Amino acid sequence: MAFRKIDIELIKERIKKQTERGLKRTFTGIWLPKEIWLTEEIGIMEKIIWAEIASLDNEESGGCFAQNDYFADLLGIGERQVQRIMSNLKKRNYIYEGKFNGRKRYLHSSIKTVKLVGLG
Repeated sequence: MAFRKIDIELIKERIKKQTERGLKRTFTGIWLPKEIWLTEEIGIMEKIIWAEIASLDNEESGGCFAQNDYFADLLGIGERQVQRIMSNLKKRNYIYEGKFNGRKRYLHSSIKTVKLVGLG
């Protein structure tokens, strides 16, 4: 399996796009709870998308309202693949759709994580 070289400028551009889309969070890395990391039910891309949804699912925003094109752009995959991943995460109850206001869907993690404050 070949790994892609990390492109810092690309990462900066993606963070800028997140801000422009109104996605607010403090991003310090990715963390997966053991329930996600150890499961063999879902693949690595599903685990990454779950982590992204969980990090954007906060009280201020009312849930993760990122659209499929955001996830596709972030991970360098197609929107159709994102749709399949979302469908599988919903089917297996890792995420759920809280509400849909006609323009935005609000996704939530079914597994609640604890925010670590004051570390580092």
